[in-house]
Amino acid sequence: MFKEPDWDAAEALLIEEGHRAIENFSATHASELCSTFAFDVDYSFGDVMICFDTSDNSLLHAKRHEARTLKAWDAMLGTEKSWENAQYYIQRDRLCSSNPHTADFKYPNFGRLHFPDWEGISETTSFQSILIPLGILSC
Repeated sequence: MFKEPDWDAAEALLIEEGHRAIENFSATHASELCSTFAFDVDYSFGDVMICFDTSDNSLLHAKRHEARTLKAWDAMLGTEKSWENAQYYIQRDRLCSSNPHTADFKYPNFGRLHFPDWEGISETTSFQSILIPLGILSC
């Protein structure tokens, strides 16, 4: 039988380790302008990566994302009945003013936390119902 994780303890640990990572990042990368701090969750294995991005890297990836998105929109909107699914494609592939993917952050694995009681949770509970209480959903 699946035992519900202790979400309050997980939240407290994420906050504590997040603060520690920010202090460590600012000490070890003082010359870099940090634009984004994020948690990237691998809910299947119970891992949470602590990620940082810099302004320069974020802008570079936002521009690449914009180019791919506009190319996809052009291809989709160039068909005869493109208006039928236009809203879906425009909402699915959104333009972002910053790097939308933690995997492309300059420091995607600055730190890592492991929550053993989260392992296999994806097999018993939906992704959103687990992560919404923790506030870990991204755009």
